[in-house]
Amino acid sequence: MSAERTSGGTRLPRLTSVDALRGVAALLVLVFHTGRDVGPLSVLKPIAAFGWSGVGLFLVLSGFSIHFRWAASDVPHHRFTRRGFARRRFFRLYPTYLAVVALTVALTAALGTSLTAPVPMVVAHGNIPGWLAIIEQILVFPGTLYTLPFVAVAWSLGLEIQIYAVYALLITRLRRIGVVRIVLAALGIALVWRVAAELVTTSVPVGQFLPGDHVTPLSRVFYGQVPSRAFEWFLGVLAAEAYFGRVKLPRITRSPLLAVALLAVAALMFRFPVGLATLSGHMFHISDVLLDPLVGLGYFVVLQAMIDREGWLLERATMRTLVRGLASVGLFSYSLYLLHPILLSVGERLIHDAGGGGMGETVLVWAFVLALAAVFSRVIERPWITGAGDRWVADVIARRRAGRRPEPPSDLEPPGRPSAA
Repeated sequence: MSAERTSGGTRLPRLTSVDALRGVAALLVLVFHTGRDVGPLSVLKPIAAFGWSGVGLFLVLSGFSIHFRWAASDVPHHRFTRRGFARRRFFRLYPTYLAVVALTVALTAALGTSLTAPVPMVVAHGNIPGWLAIIEQILVFPGTLYTLPFVAVAWSLGLEIQIYAVYALLITRLRRIGVVRIVLAALGIALVWRVAAELVTTSVPVGQFLPGDHVTPLSRVFYGQVPSRAFEWFLGVLAAEAYFGRVKLPRITRSPLLAVALLAVAALMFRFPVGLATLSGHMFHISDVLLDPLVGLGYFVVLQAMIDREGWLLERATMRTLVRGLASVGLFSYSLYLLHPILLSVGERLIHDAGGGGMGETVLVWAFVLALAAVFSRVIERPWITGAGDRWVADVIARRRAGRRPEPPSDLEPPGRPSAA
């Protein structure tokens, strides 16, 4: 277990189990988007079909990680400023995201794909100019409403940015209101929102990505908004509060058996949607309403169980190797999540042209994606994690304000190169 510091200098643990779960989330999404069913890899078909749930796991982990430093304080808004929070989030996420967009656009052009994209989801299908598609992609925060043309998975980043705004408004009142009350309110809002969404959509099912392309653009808009998904994120906040003993949760919330049961029920509801009645001219599936919240609860219990047993897991050689291997993927999971769609396309073309095929081709493609995502994270993302890129930008601005030529300080490297930290 390593450690990190808060803005006040307090050393906080870096939990290997949390990094491992980030790796699991990224790999779930990677397998889901691979879309292959080859030879012995056919055993992964059920996992691949459920791979979309990796986004739910990311949401729970994000809430936990973002609130972790504030949960350590007796006063949750200690040293919290909305401007500072927005600045840290911007520099942590956006430079890496822009680099991914630039690389994806370049590789898309190199692959010979036309720089056109579907118009926003709420408008009839058609094409828009490439330059307008790029602007749409850069403005990631409305990604829950628009089809992001190049880095489509970044819709969840747009969702997170909107959740950050809600969190920044709530944190100063977090313990006054009560974290459990906030989580229950978020659940109630999610259920009401989802039932209301069923009144205006006509897809069956509306909630997830099943074969047959049943999901309509309008249903994805409704099911991808903050009221629909904030519950999962605030479950992570609750887990952070529980970690530091601010909230006492029943021991069953750390039970691996409960986690397995919740995720198994969610998987069954996904595979066999449960319909209760006809609503607004189509079959109403209660499973659509419950699926994401149920997945969030399952991963919340997984997170609690992993943290509670981290010492036990790391004491056993086999489990230690597995957890640390997943944690190593978790360290570059953000880059992997954003890059994997375009890297899958490039890798499949290169390896197929080189004569690859079958299961071996799939394994090589995955190795290619993981390797390049790890390198990208090291070169582009890491300086912003360590703060080197952030401090370099601040120094450039300060020098310009002082009327001097901006130069990187001698003890820092400019963003885009790995920090020595």
